[in-house]
Amino acid sequence: MESGADVNLFTEAAIPEQTATGAFMTLLTLQWWQLAMLFLPALLNLWGIWHAFRHEFATPFERVLWMMACIFLPLIGGLAYLLFGMRRTVPTKP
Repeated sequence: MESGADVNLFTEAAIPEQTATGAFMTLLTLQWWQLAMLFLPALLNLWGIWHAFRHEFATPFERVLWMMACIFLPLIGGLAYLLFGMRRTVPTKP
């Protein structure tokens, strides 16, 4: 068995060719549409949390459930709030 000093973890055999040449993807190397695909679902959830916080529901528990859905179910929670939760808000008087 080889000693720890003799083992090189960064050999050609241990790392595939793409990563050995430095083809790691960072946020700076992404195209604009790739960045939009990353951040649009987050914006939908943040909007759902904000909207649920600012509007009244039939019960306070329902508000908390919608906010928790937006937080813990990233894409599904925001989309469900957009489709179903907005309709359940109670109209406020001006």
